[in-house]
Amino acid sequence: MNVSLQIKEMTLKEKLMTMETLWDEICHDSNSLDSPEWHSEVLAERTKIMESGVAEYLTVDELKQNR
Repeated sequence: MNVSLQIKEMTLKEKLMTMETLWDEICHDSNSLDSPEWHSEVLAERTKIMESGVAEYLTVDELKQNR
C-alpha cells in the first residue's frame, strides 16, 4: 500500500481529519508504546526546577515575540 501517494492527493482538511483519526486510534490502542526513558528524565528535571522556585514562565505574547 503506497499511502504517501494517497496523502499527497488529499486536501489539507482531509489530511487533518486523517491525522485526527490516526491519533485517536493510537491513543486507544491497548498495546501502546512506552515513553522513552529520556521523557521521564526531562519531566523530572523540569519538575525539580518548578518546585525549586527558579522556573521562569512566559506569556503567550512573549512566546510569539520570540519566534
